[in-house]
Amino acid sequence: RDIPSTRLGPGKSAVVLQSSEYNGLPVVPYSPSSCQIEYVNATSDVNFAPSIILCDATVASFTLTLPSAAGYVGRSIKFIKTDATAATVSFTVMSLDTLWSNGGFASLSKQYECIEFLAISDATSAYGWIALLNKVVV
Repeated sequence: RDIPSTRLGPGKSAVVLQSSEYNGLPVVPYSPSSCQIEYVNATSDVNFAPSIILCDATVASFTLTLPSAAGYVGRSIKFIKTDATAATVSFTVMSLDTLWSNGGFASLSKQYECIEFLAISDATSAYGWIALLNKVVV
């Protein structure tokens, strides 16, 4: 049975037919029981999605490595820089992943800047993380 295509967005819903196939992990809304909150202040690997990472670069700049996107397709990680120093928080990905971002994105450098990365797979089955917010200051 054909279903007319419609635009989805806030307040909209979709019907998933039994014959539909979804190859990623279910997208879980953020809640205390489904979202891990971490505090980091040094170079490290991020090991969970979905999560919110509060980044304190008071001591020095550091780099965070996102987990393998293949294991987290459909899930996101939000990063927030909490300190007011000039030190930066940069991001990298595992060797087989790609980091897709809007041109010019380098790092978080101002207090309360935030960015969200979503794990995806492209048409060639390459996995990676895409930047959804380009350095939004809250």
